[in-house]
Amino acid sequence: MTTRPSRPWLLPALIALILAIGNLAANWVAADLQETLEPVRWLVWAAFAISLVAAVWIAVPGGAAPIQRCARRSPGRQAV
Repeated sequence: MTTRPSRPWLLPALIALILAIGNLAANWVAADLQETLEPVRWLVWAAFAISLVAAVWIAVPGGAAPIQRCARRSPGRQAV
């Protein structure tokens, strides 16, 4: 029986390639929209700030909530 050689670098390389292409596309779109959005730059920054505050507002209470675990106890065993 023949085993195939392991390629542990393949998945990280594909992820890096996809991220690099996404970065290139985002920069291309941003450069294209820069002149169009120049008159309303303050509105773009305001939308960004509002979305940032909303994301933090939603994330903080969820992260601070205590984790409740149900421990099943078998006879003769202690809960972990």
